[in-house]
Amino acid sequence: GFEGTCARCSPGTYSLAPLTGTPSKPTVPACLPCPEGAVCAGGAAVEFSVGTWAVEDGRYRLESCPAKYELVREEGWEPARCERCLPSQYQLEAGGTCWECPNGATCDGQHLQTKDGLDATGAVEWAPDAAA
Repeated sequence: GFEGTCARCSPGTYSLAPLTGTPSKPTVPACLPCPEGAVCAGGAAVEFSVGTWAVEDGRYRLESCPAKYELVREEGWEPARCERCLPSQYQLEAGGTCWECPNGATCDGQHLQTKDGLDATGAVEWAPDAAA
């Protein structure tokens, strides 16, 4: 049989599956690095400041970001993070790409407004008038 001891994960790491890292799952580390933007007090305690997170294969995985944040996922599984859009940007949808505000419009990190005050957020294409 397998002999070992249980040890609490240190601050900055977490574990949701206490038997990982054993002969039954030798490739999955027992204590995982804390997800970017989260606070891990050790053990299974993880506090997320932004985003919707789900458990997948014994790890937390970022599923979505709220408005004014872009979901940034590097190649592969991790890291994933919610990056705040700049005030000079806008989004077509919550968690989507942060686009630069075009000339002739005002933006707040989420919304895009025309000089006439029309909210153009969610528009497919921006076409400023010739006078802009």
